[in-house]
Amino acid sequence: MGRSALRALAPLDVDVLSERARRRTGLIDPGEGWFWEGLRVLSASLEDEADLALLGRLGFGDEIERQIANRLLLREDVRREPRIAEQRTPRPVFIVGYPRTGTTLLHNLMILHPDAHAPRFWRLQAPSPPVRPEDEARDPRRAAARRRVRFAHAVCPIFATIHELSADGPEECVFLMQNTLLPCVRAETPSYRRWALAQDLVPDYQHHRRQLQVLQWGCPEGRWVLKSPFHLPAIAALLQVYPDACVVMTHRDPLRVVPSFCSLVAAARAMHQRRVEPRAVGPGALELLGAMMDRFLEARARLDPARFFDASYEELTADPAGLVRRIHERFGLGFDGAASARIEGWMREHPQHRCGVHRYTLDEFGLTEREVLDRFGGYLERFGELAAGKRGRS
Repeated sequence: MGRSALRALAPLDVDVLSERARRRTGLIDPGEGWFWEGLRVLSASLEDEADLALLGRLGFGDEIERQIANRLLLREDVRREPRIAEQRTPRPVFIVGYPRTGTTLLHNLMILHPDAHAPRFWRLQAPSPPVRPEDEARDPRRAAARRRVRFAHAVCPIFATIHELSADGPEECVFLMQNTLLPCVRAETPSYRRWALAQDLVPDYQHHRRQLQVLQWGCPEGRWVLKSPFHLPAIAALLQVYPDACVVMTHRDPLRVVPSFCSLVAAARAMHQRRVEPRAVGPGALELLGAMMDRFLEARARLDPARFFDASYEELTADPAGLVRRIHERFGLGFDGAASARIEGWMREHPQHRCGVHRYTLDEFGLTEREVLDRFGGYLERFGELAAGKRGRS
């Protein structure tokens, strides 16, 4: 199918998708200009650089339309019930390590605390309108998310060995962000990546917080435990919007992180692009990770050290209950023997590699150990002991 036919069948034009979102929701005003700029930059990058297959165009078109619809519905929620915007989001925990550093495991363990909760995938896909706990089982958004997960597993079965996904499980709050770097994982979009890394993301985090307020409306107050690697380059903006946030950064040897991340990128792009050459994936994936860390290191040097806790992947896997206890003690969040028992029970029920083994090498993605170590020189100078598996600082 030619490019013009693909564009007609699966448009990425923001104006076309905006009109669809307006018709679907019956609403017309999604608000501020910052919201639109990123969508237009992403749309142009996808058209000009990504070489998307039909499935990829349909997926990204659905994603852009979903973001616009969610924005429309969010504003309508707050218009109808202004008290949503007055809710507290006290002392949220953000897990911000690189992909493949144990963030998913730590996220699952941290939310075992009775005061903690995490956004589930089906709610992240469509936060508005609020739903009462007793009505969740009948909510059509939940069924839609289950269909989405089944489709993703059918299209790319290997993805389950890389990242476990379920409609009802906790998931990354990156789905609440507007100008996120997530599209750079799913498709080759270098111009969008450069644009996104240069943005002040305070408006994005204000949007993020408003959606958390919608998600918690009508529910008992608790502490959000959130995670995404894409918080790394925006950590200063995050802490400006969430000044009482507790930030946990996971660390692992870059020689293990980078090939694993490249494998994730290759699998994600195989679902969206017409062609994926693994050896071409590596250099771009390495630069994306490096640019994220450059921004993080620059910001962290001037941020309050009391806001951070550093944890090694090796400590997490060797003594998960002990690490979670130290995190809670560090931030004064409370931890007891019952919490340790819950963690030990969860670990028994969720053995590593239960969904299959994720295999990868640097060479298959066109990278060498020297290239990786050179690109991560600044990170290793600051966090080399943690990356090597030494105990984190509390």
